[in-house]
Amino acid sequence: MIPAISALAKRIWNAHYPGIITQGQIDFMLEKAYSPDALRKQMAVGQRILIAMAGEQPMGFLAVAPLSNIDEPLLRGEQPEGGYFLYKYYLAPEVQRQGIGSSLLQTLLTRLPEITHLRLQVARKNSNAWKFYQKQGFVIEQEADFDIGHGYAMNDYVMEKRITKNDV
Repeated sequence: MIPAISALAKRIWNAHYPGIITQGQIDFMLEKAYSPDALRKQMAVGQRILIAMAGEQPMGFLAVAPLSNIDEPLLRGEQPEGGYFLYKYYLAPEVQRQGIGSSLLQTLLTRLPEITHLRLQVARKNSNAWKFYQKQGFVIEQEADFDIGHGYAMNDYVMEKRITKNDV
């Protein structure tokens, strides 16, 4: 399944991110975070991946890990206990705006009832994504810029969602 996730990430990123970041940064990020080797390493250190399927075809995925695993204090936040970081949350373009993203988040919260809050970072220029997150109950905590190497930076919002009984 890892090669399928990697291929899906490449398709999604190349459809969505031109105009938000450069093609060079897209290629760099795909290799750094979505190559089969990178995904295996992330899973080996605790990232859990949940996949949205349409029959045998993956159409989206998300990945989370406990906030206590994160070294960056800004991303870990003040209350890592019960918190998870949402590293990845992507849907194929043809299935967006059909409720699948909301359903995938709901499935995550059902499968991991220990989650009390979720944190994430999203590109400030990626208004479709951060508006979706706001509809899901995430709030923007702050703006932050992250040097990711090779001359690239991520200019993001750090967002958080507190999980309530209504979310599960």
